[in-house]
Amino acid sequence: MAGSLNGLAILAWNEGDYETAEALYMQALAIWQQAYGENHADVAKGLNNLGLLYHQMERVEEAEAHYRQAIVIYERVLGPEHPRLATAVNNLALLSQFRERYDDAAPLYERALAIREKVLGPDHPDVAQTVNNLANLYRLQGKFDQAEPLYRRALAIRERTLGADHPDVAWTRRDLGVLICERGDPEAALPYLESAVAIFEQAHGPDHVELAAILEDYADALGRLGREEEAAAMVAEVARIEALAE
Repeated sequence: MAGSLNGLAILAWNEGDYETAEALYMQALAIWQQAYGENHADVAKGLNNLGLLYHQMERVEEAEAHYRQAIVIYERVLGPEHPRLATAVNNLALLSQFRERYDDAAPLYERALAIREKVLGPDHPDVAQTVNNLANLYRLQGKFDQAEPLYRRALAIRERTLGADHPDVAWTRRDLGVLICERGDPEAALPYLESAVAIFEQAHGPDHVELAAILEDYADALGRLGREEEAAAMVAEVARIEALAE
C-alpha cells in the first residue's frame, strides 16, 4: 500500500501537482511509521522523498529537516557507508548549495562521494553524479581550476558507463561548456554546448523544457562571440519551448 502511494506521489509530482504529491508521500510515510516504527529504512526513504519535494517547492527549512531525519535513521539502521545514506547526504548538499550555504555543501558532497566510491567503486554513475555536483559547487564559487578536472572525470565516467548519447552526458557537457565560457573562452565552449543540445534533443525531442536551459547557455556563448543573429535565434527557441510548457 505504502509503495503504491509513493508511486502515485511521483506521478502527481511529475504532473506538477505538488499538493497531491505531498499528501500521498505523507500517507506512505505514516503507513511505514505505523508498521515499522521510527527506525526503519523505509521511514527514512519516506522522509527523504518529502525532503526532495519540499526542495522542489522551495520550502527549504522543511526540506532540510526531513533530509536530516532521514540521514540519522539511515546511519542508525544501515550504517555509515550505505548508498542510501550517501543519496540523502548528497540531497542535503544540493539543498545547501541552493541556499548558497557553500561552506556547508562542500563537506556533504565530499562525504557522499567517499561513501559512493568505497561502496560502488570509482566508475559508478552515482559517483559521477556527486563528482559533477561538487564541480558545480566549485564553479559557483569561482574555483574553476578545481571544478574543471571534476567535470572531466564525471564526463568520462558517464560516457563509459551510460553511453555517449545519454542525457546525463549532455548535462555534464553543458556544465563543462559553461565553465569554459565563464573562464573567458566561449569559442572553446561551443563544441561542448553544441553536443549537449544534440544529445538532449535526440533523447527527449526538441520541445523538452529542460532543453531550454542548455539553449540559453549556448546563446550566451554565441553572444559573447558577437554572433548576435545566432544567439537571437537560440533565445527565440528558448521562448518557444517555454511557451509550450506553460
